[in-house]
Amino acid sequence: MEAAIKMFKALSDVTRLRIYLLLLQGELCVCELVNILNMEQSRISH
Repeated sequence: MEAAIKMFKALSDVTRLRIYLLLLQGELCVCELVNILNMEQSRISH
């Protein structure tokens, strides 16, 4: 139950959810996520 709570809490953030959905389609490096999401690397990878 604790694991499910942590997962849903993490996915409640829109950016994390978008990253998760993109990664379900296949592997992407951070530089690709930066371009796709149009965000700074520091907001994606920390």
